[in-house]
Amino acid sequence: MRLLRVKKNLDILGVPSILILLGCLAAGTSAEDMEVGVDCKSIITNLVKAQLVKIKECLSEMEFSNGKEKSEKMLCVMVCSMKKARFIDAEGKTDAIASMSYIENEVPAELRDRVTEGFLSCHQHLGKIQPTDDPFCKSYEPLMKCAQSALNNVCL
Repeated sequence: MRLLRVKKNLDILGVPSILILLGCLAAGTSAEDMEVGVDCKSIITNLVKAQLVKIKECLSEMEFSNGKEKSEKMLCVMVCSMKKARFIDAEGKTDAIASMSYIENEVPAELRDRVTEGFLSCHQHLGKIQPTDDPFCKSYEPLMKCAQSALNNVCL
């Protein structure tokens, strides 16, 4: 139910459904802030809520001339939110060491192995990212889709 409310909030902001859970690992909620023993879906919901804050910040910071441009640049909004969480550096790149450090610090111990396994499977897409020649952030799409898929499978 909580995930549906978060989805509804993202839909209101104009975030396409396929991007609902993208970038959730870049949320700023630390493992210590989450209750011990909370079930997996609740933890993922908390990560989504924290990411939603960053998405809202990026939407307000980025100037869109119209709804079409906002829609075309939604991947850039997600990249922005991941930069805010320092999951992606200022140049638009990330690496396994930074990702593992993030997971270690931000994901509760009971989920770290599953999140790590899923996320490492996405690193194959990092070499395809072209942050300087990509005004619509399309080169991030395979990475974002992989991350969404990996996150969706954490609680299975």
